[in-house]
Amino acid sequence: MSQTYQGTASVLLASRHLGVEPDECLNENVTVRLSESGTPTIARLEVDQPVQWPGHANHVEVRLPDGSVVKGVIVEINRQPEDAGWLTFSLDD
Repeated sequence: MSQTYQGTASVLLASRHLGVEPDECLNENVTVRLSESGTPTIARLEVDQPVQWPGHANHVEVRLPDGSVVKGVIVEINRQPEDAGWLTFSLDD
């Protein structure tokens, strides 16, 4: 992935915890801004519209139009049920 991406993507937000079935919400065609920084690499994902969230989300996967996938463990969430929001996550290798 390049350092930044702005455009439409599919965003999978998931709650994955040991001993519990995963709870996942796929949000297709979401307008996003995605940027990376630091070492270890932390990414920030901003969404311009409301998205569906599972309870206790701790994992994100962003599927870009070119077929690449950026995913990782959520570090911080600003979750707005009826508005734009953002999250930061550490990138999986």
